[in-house]
Amino acid sequence: MSIDTKIEGKRLLDFKSIEPRDREQYNKHLFKSGVRGSEASFGNMFLWGNQKINVTDEGVYILATFGNHVFYPFPIGDGDTKTYVETIIADAQARGLHCIINGITRDRLEEMKALFPNMFEYNERRSFFDYVYNIEDLATLEGKKYSKKRNHLNRFKDLCPNYSVEEISQENIHRVREMADGWYISRETDNPELDFTMEKKALYGALDNYIELGLEGIMIIFEDEVIAFTIGNRLSFNTFDVQFEKASGKIQGSYVAVNNEFAKHLLTKHPELEYLDREEDMGIEGLRKAKESYYPALLIEKHRACLIKCPCGKDMDNI
Repeated sequence: MSIDTKIEGKRLLDFKSIEPRDREQYNKHLFKSGVRGSEASFGNMFLWGNQKINVTDEGVYILATFGNHVFYPFPIGDGDTKTYVETIIADAQARGLHCIINGITRDRLEEMKALFPNMFEYNERRSFFDYVYNIEDLATLEGKKYSKKRNHLNRFKDLCPNYSVEEISQENIHRVREMADGWYISRETDNPELDFTMEKKALYGALDNYIELGLEGIMIIFEDEVIAFTIGNRLSFNTFDVQFEKASGKIQGSYVAVNNEFAKHLLTKHPELEYLDREEDMGIEGLRKAKESYYPALLIEKHRACLIKCPCGKDMDNI
């Protein structure tokens, strides 16, 4: 049966705004799917942009709006690629949208090329590749390759003797907000050309919904002041996603310290974890070098597919 026949009379997916109460149902599909990619974590789905979901038996369909960009992240679930893509094409056609599918990993990419020959234009999105690390490497920093990191960590310990680490909770989360307020004021003063609007909205949304979103994190305290924190959530049985990390730029080694302490914290609390996803570099050269300096175990590829022609044969650019 052709796509033209299959989508005839197809109703729109019934998308709804994602809410914290959707977490359990969403994560059932996420953990079963084996999906890798930080944008699929429930926390990121809720916090970034305007993302709506439609939960079905075969998985979770998503319609995302970031500014003026509207697209479909690849569905979350263990369903077949053909059904997922055909459903998205039909929904986009019914809405009059240019069909764009983001977050396509390497295995799904090869399936799409085989199933839908000459229908999509594909683009590798290197700036959105996730950096995934062996969590034990980050917790121990053992070996010659981490000698510089150990030096930075030792310098931090010299500057901040007797620092303490606290797990973030509902009782102390206000201290994270105070630290974040100061961090943004400092950065925006020093770099007025930078725009932190979207990030601040996401971070403060995380703090407001910390328990409901199932987030976990730590803060580092020195002389009764929070000087660094990390927040993230579970991406799969063996992978944890780091979503926010802030540290004092005035204290050498503070970022190395909070990275190391959080990895140790997770190994203690969740010994089944193997990997830490520290997300993408967004094409920022300095951030890419920093992420590469921790020697990722793997990079999770991300690709975008843009439908060249809709199933009825019309050029989508003219719709």
